[in-house]
Amino acid sequence: MYSCLIRLLTFLILYSSAAVFAADLFDPIQSLSRTRHWQLLLHMDIGPSKWSSRVDSPEFFFSKSGKRDPDAELKSTIHHFQMPYKGDPNKHPLCRFPARRKFIEKKLNLKFSNVRCPDFEEWKKGINPVGVTLVFATSYPGNPASMFGHTFLRFRRGNKVNDLLDYGANYGANTDGSDNPLFYAVKGLFGGYKGSFSVSPYYQKVNEYGQIESRDLWEYELKLSASQIDLMISHLWELYYNAWLDYWFVDENCSYVLAALINVANPDWKLVDSRKWFVMPHDIVKKVSMQIPLRSIKFRPGVKKVLEERLEHLDGEQRDKFERLIDGKNVKSLKTDTLDAGLDYFNYKKMKQKGQLSKKENSLYQKLLVARSKRSDRGNLIFVPTKNRPDDAHQSSLLGMTVSHDKDKFSYFFTNEQVFKDWIDADKGYEPFSRFKAFGFTVKASELRIEFDNLNLVSATSHTPWNTIDASVSWEVNSGYRRVWDNRCDNCFPLELEGKVGLSFMSTHDSLFTLLVGGFGQAHGDLPDGHGAGWIVTSRMGHSANDKLKFFIEGNIKSDQANKNSDWYLDSTAGLTVSVERVGDIQLKTVVRKIKEGPEKIMHQLALNFFY
Repeated sequence: MYSCLIRLLTFLILYSSAAVFAADLFDPIQSLSRTRHWQLLLHMDIGPSKWSSRVDSPEFFFSKSGKRDPDAELKSTIHHFQMPYKGDPNKHPLCRFPARRKFIEKKLNLKFSNVRCPDFEEWKKGINPVGVTLVFATSYPGNPASMFGHTFLRFRRGNKVNDLLDYGANYGANTDGSDNPLFYAVKGLFGGYKGSFSVSPYYQKVNEYGQIESRDLWEYELKLSASQIDLMISHLWELYYNAWLDYWFVDENCSYVLAALINVANPDWKLVDSRKWFVMPHDIVKKVSMQIPLRSIKFRPGVKKVLEERLEHLDGEQRDKFERLIDGKNVKSLKTDTLDAGLDYFNYKKMKQKGQLSKKENSLYQKLLVARSKRSDRGNLIFVPTKNRPDDAHQSSLLGMTVSHDKDKFSYFFTNEQVFKDWIDADKGYEPFSRFKAFGFTVKASELRIEFDNLNLVSATSHTPWNTIDASVSWEVNSGYRRVWDNRCDNCFPLELEGKVGLSFMSTHDSLFTLLVGGFGQAHGDLPDGHGAGWIVTSRMGHSANDKLKFFIEGNIKSDQANKNSDWYLDSTAGLTVSVERVGDIQLKTVVRKIKEGPEKIMHQLALNFFY
């Protein structure tokens, strides 16, 4: 009898436990909270053992644990949605979170109170979205933080004539404009700013990026349904009204957060599922163009690109007259195309100088306007070639292996760069000869040992060409730990900071010559007096034979002026790059190293690089 009672109790305990487990398993709220769509609305990632939202503003969550608990946030959201409202209806949770409302009502078959939301309804009516376009602005060499470009959204309005009257949605760092570009880049790399959304007329964005900064704009119009656009604009309101995130240039940046916003329209897309530590604008553009059907791809060249193309169409005589014209000299027999080039030049200068021309420049500009008004012909129609589409670019991270032969011995170098675009690799999809590398390392393996060869923090170069229309200075910054191979210490590994300025010359974006001069500083206990500092000169020549073949030569000469016994030392590299489209590249190099009083060292190298 006792054994029967024990069996009965055991059965009841197991049955009740199973019932509780089943109740939890089939709890519709908990099941819904674990769906990807709900987690996308919360901008929540799944870590090794827990969830965590990328949104940092407490106003975005109803539950105190909502940032890390999707179940608690869903329950709290439903509770707040059911609360009666008093006072300003715009502050009611149903008005603050219209996308969550649509999602919960559809998935749980609920119907909340019919609260009128004047602010949201007026805002949405003003935008009147019937289409969505992802816009990519090419790199801006004047700012290290913009070397990889920028993305934002354009909402196509119904019943409008000009697309410049559409609205643009931008996610960016909130700054007061007082930080210089270098300090801005450093703070942005380490989450020093808050990031949030802003909405403004599209013509303001075209003026800012295409005119003032002369960046090209690529417009990818997405093929979305009306319900998808409605959900996306509702979620944009939630972010615009309630949210801010810590802004990181290489992670929670403009592209990643915009991709998360787009992904809300369809949870089956995998726009923000990457496990990469760093996300670049090119990566997101490629993902969007591969996963979402496109209605069209349009190219809107910057004003500088139009001017450069116009000058390409001038013959030698008219080009000479154009150069004398902008120098303020009296020139006769100007063709219409030369007049148009002159007007474009002064418009470009006016935009670069924040809307101001000097008295002399303005006088010339007015004379050109009068002369052009007397011409009845239209001049040549300028067509800017649509090459270097950002979705054609290679991925922005690199894994590489290099085999190096020095006399009778071999060494092997293994490289990983989390953010990568070098001036010697393929330019397809990027600005010609652009260079930006961050958070990478190289390990050297030889017969004797395995050791770090370098640890790169941030390296960036602006090869902005010096020419008639733009007397721009090129610059370069490098930071990281590099192995020292000269006679100041025995293979020590100092922290090194380096800065250079100079001039670059580019021929039709196919050939580059640059000369940079600057200084460097090093710190390590094994260096004489624990540090080093001196001058450095860098010269580069490169030529792109086509999209797949590039030749290059680079030379660096350095001297540590802080060390009385230091010699100058030379490091030069010559070689070629063969690109395997989007996948990687193969490089053949010859490296020569020479210390003033030491032997010359020559290495032949074969590098295999893979982009991911």
